[in-house]
Amino acid sequence: MSSEKPLMISDAPCNRWSISSNSGREQFDIAIGSRIDARTCLCAVALRRSFWARGGTLASANMTVDYEISLAQVPVEIAAMEDLLVDLGRWRDDATHFERQVTPESAGQKLVLSVCHDPGLIYSADKPAFKICYSNGASMSAKWMFVVDQSCIWLAMESIKGVLEGLSDTEK
Repeated sequence: MSSEKPLMISDAPCNRWSISSNSGREQFDIAIGSRIDARTCLCAVALRRSFWARGGTLASANMTVDYEISLAQVPVEIAAMEDLLVDLGRWRDDATHFERQVTPESAGQKLVLSVCHDPGLIYSADKPAFKICYSNGASMSAKWMFVVDQSCIWLAMESIKGVLEGLSDTEK
């Protein structure tokens, strides 16, 4: 295992955006690190899920971390975050499903975020799936999803707006 430290990100709200599931058990975060260039930021991506402690009775179980996934160096395009904000707004207004790649085509990594219906989840028109698809060439490919609702979308939009405003302020 490497002794390299992961990219350190400030915990200031303007440097991070997230979306949580409607149950509150799953959360997806993107924390803005440094600028690669004027159009792209190096980000830390994290996905967490809490669940009942396994191995005991449900009556005595407490919520505990079920999994934590961390991707320390993912390039994310600022324009793609702006487009994601528009996509989320369209879903909020008229339930338009979307898929948005937020990494540059040339990055060697691919991070695609979508709001959709997925047969693998129990969902309804007002509670779609938030899907995260990540690949890093031939070495890794993964997909996670959880159910969201309008409040989850609204909170994500607010946090993305804060990140974009923070990035805009650093350009001045």
